[in-house]
Amino acid sequence: MKKQYDSLAIDISNKCNLNCSYCFETREGSQVFYPINTSALYKGIKFFLCNMIPDKIRDVHFHFGRREPLMSFSLLRQVVNYLEKKGAERFFRPHFHLTTNGTSLWTESIKFLKEHHFDIRVSLDGFAEVHDKNRKIRNGEGSFNTVIANLEALKREGLGFTINSVYYPQTSFLRVYNFFCSIGAERVDFFPLWIPDSEAKGYFEHTDIRKMKKDIEKLVIDQVERSKDNGLHGLTRIVQLENYLQYLCGYKRSLFYCGAGRNYIGISGNGDFYPCLKFINTSRWLLGNYSKGLDYNILASYLEEGAPPISELAFCHNCPIRYLCKGLCYVDRINLENYRQSMTFYCYFQKTLFKVANSLYKTFKETRPEVIVSLAGLAEVLPADE
Repeated sequence: MKKQYDSLAIDISNKCNLNCSYCFETREGSQVFYPINTSALYKGIKFFLCNMIPDKIRDVHFHFGRREPLMSFSLLRQVVNYLEKKGAERFFRPHFHLTTNGTSLWTESIKFLKEHHFDIRVSLDGFAEVHDKNRKIRNGEGSFNTVIANLEALKREGLGFTINSVYYPQTSFLRVYNFFCSIGAERVDFFPLWIPDSEAKGYFEHTDIRKMKKDIEKLVIDQVERSKDNGLHGLTRIVQLENYLQYLCGYKRSLFYCGAGRNYIGISGNGDFYPCLKFINTSRWLLGNYSKGLDYNILASYLEEGAPPISELAFCHNCPIRYLCKGLCYVDRINLENYRQSMTFYCYFQKTLFKVANSLYKTFKETRPEVIVSLAGLAEVLPADE
């Protein structure tokens, strides 16, 4: 049976101007920078549109990420214009998403993102000393000041943004969160640091984990105080809290970490299909290409072995919130045995945030349910007639 998708992640750049210490691109094989073959890329996109989306689909999502997409701005613009033309021909609405390190935003690119209604995610770890510790420009300088200036430019154009933030034990969660509130981020998605055990000394001490738990638990008081006098208006929402509060409000959670290979698929700059962009150059999960289509035997193996439901992940088998946090990224699972300290930190992080969500839910569910609606982002989830 032909597999169908409603979302395509597109690799358009073989360049990045940062040298982030924990970038997933530094894993074996990923650091190979192949040139973008635009002819093959377009053929792959065309194959996706002709063979991999439902006939009467109304909305199709396109994600641009991996390395720094805005360093290939000319190609980004061409691909977006192509997709809008195809959407008009096929009667679907294209929705565009961009993940950027924030250093390559300038007047022309910001105007383009606004005109085409991009959903924007910017990588930022916190205030200067936190961010610049790990996200340096290739010349060794920190990137914080450039990113902040560009975020101000986004706001002047009325563009909202979500922050992707890597969080590690020594960082004050509450200070970083308050910083994101101060710069006007709409949402923040925290990604606990993920490094191999061989490099973990000094990062994952038990004392640091205890401090992290206490710091995150202070978020309950913070959110309660902000809720007074409509203080939640314009508040930066935390993606993990949104997810947990939605569950506590009765919304079902998926058994899977994400939809990679199930609901969406990625295409490399040479027209090869992978479950998502993070899998590019992982030869085992090369799913096919524009000339031969998908290999459904490999896809089936990936879905069974590489992306099984959380219930089949032994490390999470006895965790009471395993169906809420859903484990971790499928790419990170590949070398789980070498990242067990990262996984322990990840677990404490997720469990503590669920504890915060549960406390907030109990605090507000009877007296001020509108606070839960705000913190959970339910205004964006509920149908208009509800």
